[in-house]
Amino acid sequence: MGFAELLLRAGSRASVFDVISNYAQQQSSGRQSASSESSVNLLSTDDVAKAVALIASTIGADDDWRSSDVAAGINQCCPSLSWEDVIYRLPYSNLAVQQEAGAAFVVNVFLAATSGQNRPFPYSFMYEVWPDPQAQVSFLRYALCSAKLGPHLIDKHMPVVLPDPLETLYHVYHSEFARIIASPWNSLSLILVLSHLLDSKVADDVRALLDYGISREPLLVTLALARLK
Repeated sequence: MGFAELLLRAGSRASVFDVISNYAQQQSSGRQSASSESSVNLLSTDDVAKAVALIASTIGADDDWRSSDVAAGINQCCPSLSWEDVIYRLPYSNLAVQQEAGAAFVVNVFLAATSGQNRPFPYSFMYEVWPDPQAQVSFLRYALCSAKLGPHLIDKHMPVVLPDPLETLYHVYHSEFARIIASPWNSLSLILVLSHLLDSKVADDVRALLDYGISREPLLVTLALARLK
């Protein structure tokens, strides 16, 4: 029986450190020559990933698994463990969350294990190709629909919109922007005077001119009218 199964059988109220110790004893007793290896050398990245995946896949809204307790117990025995590697191994560890609590456990156990280290949750593991697409969609659905998890899933590497939205639009629509910038309709003063003339006796002609402008430069006219409101 692996560490993940031992931990799940022991239950949420068991000491994670004690479970690791028992697992270490089982591993040692199964060897022909006993060694002085500690449990830190017996818990691999895969061991921890399978344990996190198993808990996250079976946890319910009423279960009392505390991510902070799990993280603390594992850190106590595995101080050099890379939790980023643990998260990236989850898709290959039979992770299949059934509700928001499962996705929350995955995120929270990482945050608890790396508390005070200013290490962001490795959200990009969600966007890799998983061996089980159904499990991937399930995790994405529960993670992305959670208001509490949202702040930890912000994509800072490939955002759709950059902090400066005009910079994003310029890169995508460079040729279009070059034409718009050179357009005579790229003028707040023009839209301002036309707006003023709408209250005059030439209102019909002004509307016709605005309609023409909208047909030629819908983005410019719409943005200008919005700015002038």
